[in-house]
Amino acid sequence: MKILSRHRLLRRAGFRKRRPPDRQAACAAPDATQTARTRAFPKTPLICKTRGSGNLKSGNLKMGKFADNYDTCMRPLERRIFAARRRRLIPLATGDVLEVGGGTGANLPFYRGVRSLTFTDPDPAMLRIAQSKPRPTDLPVTFRAAAAEALPFPDAGFDTVVVTLVLCSVASPARALAEIRRVLRPGGALLALEHIRPPGLLGYVADALTPLQKRLAAGCHLNRATRRAVAEAGFVIERETLSALDIVAEIEATTAPTPS
Repeated sequence: MKILSRHRLLRRAGFRKRRPPDRQAACAAPDATQTARTRAFPKTPLICKTRGSGNLKSGNLKMGKFADNYDTCMRPLERRIFAARRRRLIPLATGDVLEVGGGTGANLPFYRGVRSLTFTDPDPAMLRIAQSKPRPTDLPVTFRAAAAEALPFPDAGFDTVVVTLVLCSVASPARALAEIRRVLRPGGALLALEHIRPPGLLGYVADALTPLQKRLAAGCHLNRATRRAVAEAGFVIERETLSALDIVAEIEATTAPTPS
């Protein structure tokens, strides 16, 4: 016959040993180290969206959660690739500037001497984060919710339009570029920093990964032919610089000036 201890008999009868109050509190709340680790490394998709202004839902991923995780997801790519290119491209903006699909405001620190900046994004959560980002104290900026394919601005209202990591994810690049051209003044400039479909074998890899990327990263395409789309929209491409295995493109383009 098996003899059970008193403690086992009590447990079988439904009694549980009470923890001391300090141990109860420790079990009820995670320790500070665990909380800090969770905040520093939130759960994010394996493939991070190079942020645009297209569909911001990815399965059950909600817009607010996407915005909260976006900077963490992009941080390694910003350090290694995009920050240096933003630093080179964004100061070229002049006059009245419109930024389309500005996301969490990664370009804001790099504007210099513009007359005004209108910063747009379709996601209010992104806009809230962007408003808290550091920027030059003399930068006159207005934040406004707007989608790239339907810009709520009159014709010929801006000297420069900036798009960075946007055309990869809009539903219709042609419609977005047509809107950008509409709001630019004659001779105005388009400054674009985009990831594009690379040539050769990498292009086929991008084609194969794009369906998964679209689901995980809010509609982002790895295989957009952005240079061709810009040219087909009626822009004159003044400069295109490719880097990172020809995956990243810096594009400076202008609208054709109105004949006098």
